[in-house]
Amino acid sequence: MKILLVINPKAGIHSITKHVEKIENILKENKEINIITEYTKKDYNAEDIIKNYNLSNIDLIVLCGGDGTLNEGINGLMSNEKSVPVSFIPRGTINDFARTIKMPVNKFKLSKSIKTKNGLEIKKLDIGKINDRYFCYVAGFGNFIDVGYVTSQRLKNIIGRFAYYITVFKELLKIRSYKVTVKTKELEFVDDILFGVVSNSVSIAGLRWYKRNNIDLQDGTLDMLLIKKPKNLFGYINIIKGFLKKDYTVENNYYYKKVDNVEIISEEPLNWTIDGEFCGNLKNIKITNLSKRVSFAIPKDK
Repeated sequence: MKILLVINPKAGIHSITKHVEKIENILKENKEINIITEYTKKDYNAEDIIKNYNLSNIDLIVLCGGDGTLNEGINGLMSNEKSVPVSFIPRGTINDFARTIKMPVNKFKLSKSIKTKNGLEIKKLDIGKINDRYFCYVAGFGNFIDVGYVTSQRLKNIIGRFAYYITVFKELLKIRSYKVTVKTKELEFVDDILFGVVSNSVSIAGLRWYKRNNIDLQDGTLDMLLIKKPKNLFGYINIIKGFLKKDYTVENNYYYKKVDNVEIISEEPLNWTIDGEFCGNLKNIKITNLSKRVSFAIPKDK
């Protein structure tokens, strides 16, 4: 087995660099494994590495970093002529996608599974596409959606996920709505929206938004959730109740629907985020589910 190991040395609270040698040594215990290690740089990230790499002799790509690194890797893979299975060692601050597919966060667990014969199971999972970019688990806009990339990396390194909560508190002071037109196969409407996501994940920004049995990464659909602007204080209270109960029909404060594609048009450019990273200031977006498009390698013993 020939493995391309792509490492983001800046991801997460603690640097992974000092553990790379041990990860490689665990893999090398299996004499049939050959490892090629590449490090991301500021001007050459995981997307660039995989997009430009000759994958013809690669059997598995292993990404080591946060959700952003995984997103880069998937975009690089989708731009490469060759498709190979992907796995990852979650080293971000939150690791939303890892939570959803129950990927072990222990930095050595994946290596031990790979070196063991039949230690991995390959699952073809859905991914999303927003205009010309791809995402693993979420695309979104509105209040708080930029928390992942505007929060100081230095602060995240010091206090972890609490850095995100500080950013959320600051943004509460400038909460606003956005007028958008939403089009799906079944409906079309215009409304003022506080927050909107199209996702395929139990967890978004470290918070559990859905009951696990409601999320299926192989069913060909994405979950569209839009939070409407409330008319009064009680509306905000109902929004909180709905989130706590995972009931998105409460008092008509939500639009929730499973979709395979959706178009969202705004009157002004909106900051869109994919997998916690800035995607662009966009007025017109089309999101599509790509059914079982990417093969993920996951340890059998989770």
